[in-house]
Amino acid sequence: DYKVTGVQTCALPICQGRMILADTATGYMTGFPVVSAERGDELAEMRYADYLLTPEWKARRQAVLEWAAQACQVCCRKDRLHVHHRTYVRRGVERPSDLIVLCADCHGLFHGKLPASLPRSATTTKGNEAV
Repeated sequence: DYKVTGVQTCALPICQGRMILADTATGYMTGFPVVSAERGDELAEMRYADYLLTPEWKARRQAVLEWAAQACQVCCRKDRLHVHHRTYVRRGVERPSDLIVLCADCHGLFHGKLPASLPRSATTTKGNEAV
């Protein structure tokens, strides 16, 4: 079970208190899946596509989705959710803070791709990046 203890929730009206921002006691979710140092080394050495198929990644992904109340941590949408690595420094032994839940559109924006649902006139561009 990957429930947090004391929580701080998002105050934005769109989230309606559903999105958990942090465990107020530790900053981490209790019960977040961890692995031995040896297994962490094995996971870090895998091809990324293979890593995403491991039970360890699937458990972490599910824990983070539950922690974020199954909602995008940017716009609070609840469909087409991705768990994005904010850093790959600890791949295989990620901390909860290394991961963020994003919907497909917000994930695309993070990687510089404009979602079809957003008209091009809604952004300003600087080179190839949306600003």
